Amino acid sequence: MDRPYAGYLGLNNGWSAATNHSFYNLQLELGITGKSSGAGAFQRWYHNAVVISDPQSWVGELSNSFHLNFYARYAREWQLAPNPFSVHIALQPWAAYGSKDQFFQPEVAAYFGRRNTINSSIAYHQLGSTQREIFFALRFGYRFVGYNGLLEGNKWGDDSVYLVESNAVVLHLGFDFKHRYNKNDYTVGYRFNSDETEATQTHQYIILSYARSF
Repeated sequence: MDRPYAGYLGLNNGWSAATNHSFYNLQLELGITGKSSGAGAFQRWYHNAVVISDPQSWVGELSNSFHLNFYARYAREWQLAPNPFSVHIALQPWAAYGSKDQFFQPEVAAYFGRRNTINSSIAYHQLGSTQREIFFALRFGYRFVGYNGLLEGNKWGDDSVYLVESNAVVLHLGFDFKHRYNKNDYTVGYRFNSDETEATQTHQYIILSYARSF
């Protein structure tokens, strides 16, 4: 009970460009919070149908609200060792501005293993190559949070009741294992985020992802 219940449903569209050493990405995201997102209903169904336990009541859920957000990301890489066990070091700052997220996050990533250059690597979700890749990555960064709409409500106006102020520096740590085999991409990841407000705790989660090219 350290934050408001915040369901979010969004649509994200982006553009990216890459060279052998640099990566550029711009994204536009539209979404809604509140009951209209369907998150509360899905969570209650999941507890009743799968977990078979009493679901949370979602008292204090954020009000229905429309969100618009922009994201920009840049990466610059240096190759320290070649394949078959290459080493890449990358600076990856990114920023967000809008009604849901406002932050700046400088990040450093290190990649170890068989990997393609930026413009054809699974490390940056690039398509067009089926050359085999298998590597792991370590990530370290700080997010300087100006605003978090899933804690504080809509930046441009919100009548939600249970809101938490967020104005923090959040530590982000990560580990990824990625494997591209023919047209199949596999990812296993781990993330650790430090607490964002005085009332919250650290946050850890696992990423499992599969993608196929056609």
